[in-house]
Amino acid sequence: MTSGPATESFVGIAFLFLACGVWILFAIGAPFTIRRAPLWLRLVSVVASVLMASGTIGFFGSGLSALGGLSWLPPSFEWPVEYANGVVTTADGLRVVPLDAPGRVQVYDADWHFLRGWKVDTGGKSFKVQLSPDGQTEVFGSRTRWVYTLQGELLRSEPLRDSANAYNAIPNGESCVVPTPIWLWVFAGPFASWATAVAGLLLLVLTQRLAKPYNLANPPAHL
Repeated sequence: MTSGPATESFVGIAFLFLACGVWILFAIGAPFTIRRAPLWLRLVSVVASVLMASGTIGFFGSGLSALGGLSWLPPSFEWPVEYANGVVTTADGLRVVPLDAPGRVQVYDADWHFLRGWKVDTGGKSFKVQLSPDGQTEVFGSRTRWVYTLQGELLRSEPLRDSANAYNAIPNGESCVVPTPIWLWVFAGPFASWATAVAGLLLLVLTQRLAKPYNLANPPAHL
């Protein structure tokens, strides 16, 4: 008896939630282990904890979204972008932005004000978007074509015939910088999230080593 895609997605989502929780708990708990260290070192540890926790949320968040674990997010939720490839523009100036890692499509007006976004079932793989002659949004995965309205309503999906050639024939779209507050860049892509989490982890390890002499010099009192 083989497990279906739904079961595999559930297992993947559960694993990512668990892994994300473990790393976040580690990041949050680390500063409390050096309470006898100087104030400056404890503050550095807190900064490192925030970096690691933020990067962890961004990295695992993309995976959770790709597997459908964040499908409950409302259309009003904007996933941080910062830089995007494959952007297409409608006749009236709306910009349709594909986000590969979280598996989302987001729509902006001509001035890059966010309008709405929705999940697409691409499993975190690369996909392309193009506009049909009747103004609908076509999403092309490696094997499937989905058609949405610009409001994010799924109209139909169908297998992509001659998938390799059909996918390669779709124009690549534009590369654009999407205005994003700097403090949200960490969530804009898996690499930025991973790099931030690793930087936070290394900084936490460093603070733990620097705090070790203070912990040894001031052992906890025994009753």
